[in-house]
Amino acid sequence: MARRELTPDQIAARDARREKIRGITRTLAKMTPAELEALAAKYPVITVEGRTLSIHNQCLIVSQADRPITIVGGFRQWRQNGRYVRKGEHGLAIWFPSRKQERAEAAPNGTGEVDETRFYLGTVFDVTQTDESES
Repeated sequence: MARRELTPDQIAARDARREKIRGITRTLAKMTPAELEALAAKYPVITVEGRTLSIHNQCLIVSQADRPITIVGGFRQWRQNGRYVRKGEHGLAIWFPSRKQERAEAAPNGTGEVDETRFYLGTVFDVTQTDESES
């Protein structure tokens, strides 16, 4: 299935959102570990599966939200757990890792494979933005 082309307005909105997240990320990167821990402890955030988000992602969510956030999940995660995201809701951006393994002749770990972790922006929604599935 081919991706649809974005309009100039959609491209501008996407770029503005990405720059806002990068600015928040730069601000968080300047904070000391103690400051990050204090901020994350003030507003703990867990995933729908019960895992705690990283301190960095918790602070990123707190920086974007205008209300307390408690339990977050991606669109598909909520569907798998019997809830759905209400139409028109806007999510919160977090960084999520994606590992890539490649074969290499002289890999540094000696296994013949190179592990590379990259981080991408993903969107999560708070439980208050969801409703229970009717089925």
